[in-house]
Amino acid sequence: RARTLDAATAPGLGSLTDARFAGAVRFEEGQTRGASGEARYLVDRGRIELDGVDQTTGQAPRVTDGRVAIDAAHIAITTDPRRITAAGDVRSVMTPDSKEGEPAGRDAARAGMLEKDQPVYATAAALDYDSASRLAIYTAEAPAQARLWQGDTTIQAARVTVDDATGNLGGTGKVVTAFAIQETDEKTGKVERTTSIGSGDDFLYEDGPRKATYTGSAHVSGPQGDLRASRIELFLEPGANEVQRAEAYTSVTLTDPARTVSGDRLTYTAETGRYVVVGSPVKIVAECRETTGRILTFYRSTNNIVVEPNDEFRTQVKAIPNCVVPERK
Repeated sequence: RARTLDAATAPGLGSLTDARFAGAVRFEEGQTRGASGEARYLVDRGRIELDGVDQTTGQAPRVTDGRVAIDAAHIAITTDPRRITAAGDVRSVMTPDSKEGEPAGRDAARAGMLEKDQPVYATAAALDYDSASRLAIYTAEAPAQARLWQGDTTIQAARVTVDDATGNLGGTGKVVTAFAIQETDEKTGKVERTTSIGSGDDFLYEDGPRKATYTGSAHVSGPQGDLRASRIELFLEPGANEVQRAEAYTSVTLTDPARTVSGDRLTYTAETGRYVVVGSPVKIVAECRETTGRILTFYRSTNNIVVEPNDEFRTQVKAIPNCVVPERK
């Protein structure tokens, strides 16, 4: 529907081939709704293009399908298969599924790092959204980044992918993330909420194994300490955003208030607060001493360190000159 319509037909007043609408355009098909100032319907392609400010609301073109609402300077809809593409100051809101008489989000699939019953917001230069598969790809224009957020949780990258059917979430190109993580205090047993900050060239969260992977100059600062490596994997507890285990590979460096450790491979187990680091050699600097060996084991809440040698790397300990041991809080 619109105030005016220009229609083109096949020769001899045949079938409609091209229809141009102008003035308070409204489009409806099933759950999909659209509004804009102008629209073009390319009948043979099954494609609707929305452009221009809506004269009634003063807003940019908008499309919603019941799961996602999209605002952008230009929006195109293909009817078979159902797909929505958008370009120019793209803004979207992804809402959880709801059934009549039930709370929103009860059966919604959503990345495990995101709350199922709350909306997810995103901005980008372009968006490609497959309504059937519920896959959204947000792309930025350099130097800007695409941004997706919900409360304290944020992911920024040159390209952000949201698979709302499987719960997977990914980013490519100078990725920066912030996730709210639950942490159990070792002394009191109280569960506290902290923020885990991560970055890398690429990021992928897989909801099946509850695994978040950072690759390429990976850096994660969170309950496990400040960790850098070529690849870092965080495994979350089932049903809770609490780190169960962390794995780091190649050029590993871990820094916390008590020590600095470097090696080739690190495993951190949250339940026991246990770190195991393997290196060629592994090195730890703590309490004004530098210790090297092949395998290093220590615990987050204690100063006990076990360093295992082998035939190639003997355990060595040396004092660091002019070193001052930091006061413990």
